[in-house]
Amino acid sequence: MMNKCFGRLGFQLAKFLNMESIATQCSALLTSKNRSLSLTTSTDASNPFRFVIIADPQLGLLEQYVEKRPRPHHWDREVKLVDRAMNIVNRLCPKPSFVVICGDLVNDQPGGSDKCKQTSDLLDVLSHLDSNIPLIVLPGNHDVGDCPNENGVQDYRSVWGDDYFSFIFNRIRFIVINTQYLMNDSKCASLASEFRQWFYEQISLRNKDFDMSVLFQHVPFFLEDLNEPDNYFNIPMNNRNEFVKELHKNQIYYAFSGHLHKNNISTYTPPTTVNKSNNITVMPFSMISSSSVCVQLGNDQPGLRLVQINNSSNTENCLKHVYWSLDELEEILNSGKQPEI
Repeated sequence: MMNKCFGRLGFQLAKFLNMESIATQCSALLTSKNRSLSLTTSTDASNPFRFVIIADPQLGLLEQYVEKRPRPHHWDREVKLVDRAMNIVNRLCPKPSFVVICGDLVNDQPGGSDKCKQTSDLLDVLSHLDSNIPLIVLPGNHDVGDCPNENGVQDYRSVWGDDYFSFIFNRIRFIVINTQYLMNDSKCASLASEFRQWFYEQISLRNKDFDMSVLFQHVPFFLEDLNEPDNYFNIPMNNRNEFVKELHKNQIYYAFSGHLHKNNISTYTPPTTVNKSNNITVMPFSMISSSSVCVQLGNDQPGLRLVQINNSSNTENCLKHVYWSLDELEEILNSGKQPEI
């Protein structure tokens, strides 16, 4: 259940909603406390399980950025798309173990005039998700700011909970990060330092309770190549190289992101000396970016990504994923079938 709102945005939102707690507005939403989230694991952890990745609902982007309309902006079309996504997820069988939204929940950045209304409307449409399917969110640049500061981060936490945390489900450990600390920490150096310390503790952790780890984030580390030039859509080179190489060294091979508003999959394999006689295969690090459930900046359609993990000692083949458009999913479900992964 959600925490009660506090902080500047939290108080504004609670007053705007005119209710004791916004928890009742979206009962599926789970929020982290003390950097940890608890999910109920299925009785047999060896069974395959599925989850859903949704990226960048970003209510308000269409009229503000794509159509370049003056204020006041409206986001009813984005709300309808998110509503379709919730209805689709509710129809999946077996039910997904959880849904994760990889950032840019709404379009207005901290302090924006539409931030509260966009947040309220998003919570309202997310409440259409089956309350038995846990909903997990993480921040994007529009949620905590392109150049985040302590106020913006605290505003996010007051509504959505911790901005980075981890959880374990069926012996898989999921690490959820706030990539804005890696984009620009000039106004949040202390928070970024705390995050970095936590991150290194997480990736170096060895625990009998999990067999592998998966990363969720907003901004991808890279689009095509680890050494590509810095741009708006990737993490700056210094942090990118450091974090990806540390992840790979600690045998964390899968990262899911949003931010691009188009689908993109790239891999990084470190240079190594391979003994061909021993048939040694170096597992690549996969950076998997999902397109937006709403506004597209490429040739994709609004949709979501279905992921399946088979608990197996063979890490290379244990994770599968497919991006489906909402149109495709509705057609499949209306025919009485279920989407494959």
